[in-house]
Amino acid sequence: MRSLRTFMVGASFAAGLLCLASTAPAQAGPSGPTACWDEAYHGDDFGSGSNCGLIHTITAWDNEADGHGVRVEYFISSDSSMHTVRDSDGSAGDGETDEYVDGTGWITQFRVCESTEGCSNWRYLTT
Repeated sequence: MRSLRTFMVGASFAAGLLCLASTAPAQAGPSGPTACWDEAYHGDDFGSGSNCGLIHTITAWDNEADGHGVRVEYFISSDSSMHTVRDSDGSAGDGETDEYVDGTGWITQFRVCESTEGCSNWRYLTT
């Protein structure tokens, strides 16, 4: 019975490590991005991008009630234009999300920008 319990504890620990590894932020390394989901911050303002499911999403959240709107600038694989999703009310609250159905393009990179306050670094995603 003890060996079964030891096996179950070990398996749970390994599964936990696997979950942590799969949610690590994407980093653009020598071979490119390493995750299908990532987030970026500019102060407390937040943006996230996901290519992990059949619906690809990009979200902008204004988490600061400072009068500065927030936007997330991003590129998708099916064209070379920069796209933008905005949470422009300048007050903490609900965010805004754009969605793409799998097959219409995936999000390649994004960054969070606060009006008149600059932008975060670019974050890169895989599919």
